[in-house]
Amino acid sequence: MRDQEGRAGTGAVRRKNSSSTRRASVAVEPAPGALVFTVCEVAYVLRVSPNTVWNLLGDGSLSGISVGRRRLIPRAAVEEFIAGGGTEVRR
Repeated sequence: MRDQEGRAGTGAVRRKNSSSTRRASVAVEPAPGALVFTVCEVAYVLRVSPNTVWNLLGDGSLSGISVGRRRLIPRAAVEEFIAGGGTEVRR
């Protein structure tokens, strides 16, 4: 068999790396005066990974709201979390 470029090959199909099309979860600086933050923006503010923010939302340490498929965290919830000492419940 020959591949698309005319080389002899084993017949194996080469696929693009699917992870290259995924959106990376990167901490992003929030807009000044924003009333709600995204998970990535909270990660930036708290200087943690977005996964840590998801864990905080999951265990109830940080409250958020769902809007469609998005999770938004009110500024007040972030401020309360910080004022409370930022206690995360470990699993």
